[in-house]
Amino acid sequence: MQYAVRHQNNIAGLILTNTFLTTDARIPPEAAAKITPAVIKESSLHPDKISDETMKAYWAPFPDEDSKKAYLSFARMFPDSHSHPSFGPLKEIQQALPHLKIPTLIIWGTRKSQSGYAERIAKMIPESRLEILNAGHFVPEDSPEDLEKLVLGFLAGTTPAPVQAPAQVQAPATSVQPPVEVPVAVPQNELKASPSPTQNQIKLEG
Repeated sequence: MQYAVRHQNNIAGLILTNTFLTTDARIPPEAAAKITPAVIKESSLHPDKISDETMKAYWAPFPDEDSKKAYLSFARMFPDSHSHPSFGPLKEIQQALPHLKIPTLIIWGTRKSQSGYAERIAKMIPESRLEILNAGHFVPEDSPEDLEKLVLGFLAGTTPAPVQAPAQVQAPATSVQPPVEVPVAVPQNELKASPSPTQNQIKLEG
């Protein structure tokens, strides 16, 4: 998202789904302690749509207890103070949202919660479109057909961002100089004097 706000000319369209974009986003500690890939299915409204193969793919990066520390620290990514490493980037994004000029589709799965945060983000981004789905936090897994329909419809109405060709470096203009005649030195011993007529070479007429 930071790339999008910094390089808007390179983005033809933006699709956001259940993501936090402000510095006040928090996950309650009691909820954070329960975060594992299993929450994908547990929080789903349609768990039957999430296959065992899908869950295996989510669990694959965490084969042992040590690797599971990665998702257990997920909640610490959200800033709890101005000195938090994530505070600066999130603040940059939050302040840039009202200035976005990118067509934006916001797809939000509310499950049993309210859509207040999604509506807040939609109001911050000019001319954005908000679609609320009856799905859990993991919308692609919980409501794939509805998501696909919305995404394809949105993409059909967007124009690809222009490809910016790299600037061509022109060689500096050079003036054409006329050829310079270089004198050729002839060794002294190769010089031949023109013969001058001697007295006995004069032809007298008459």
